[in-house]
Amino acid sequence: MARATAPVDGEKADPAQWPTDITADYVSKTDANAQTIASDVTVSGDLTVSGSFSHGAKGTASGTSPITIAHGLGSTPSVVLLTANAAQPYALGYAADGTNITVYHNAAASLTVSWYAIA
Repeated sequence: MARATAPVDGEKADPAQWPTDITADYVSKTDANAQTIASDVTVSGDLTVSGSFSHGAKGTASGTSPITIAHGLGSTPSVVLLTANAAQPYALGYAADGTNITVYHNAAASLTVSWYAIA
């Protein structure tokens, strides 16, 4: 698919040159109103999100395995992101329900993890 060239100052973009997959649906970079995307999105390159995700929770927790975290989301998270706050890599796993995230790790002692969950 050929790419359209950017309009010169004062010119208007020609929708006939737009790729066919965005002629009907687009997200404005200048619209001050909320934008909603109701289908899958693929990003090639960097994605910057300002603001916050709705229905998300985050924090840190420490302990020996397993670590139980009360996430406060009110439902089972659909996404859980974990990272060990340590220089040495550790294996991490989790189980989640409507109340808690239970983190399993293979550290010999206490480990601190950062977590993020989305309902």
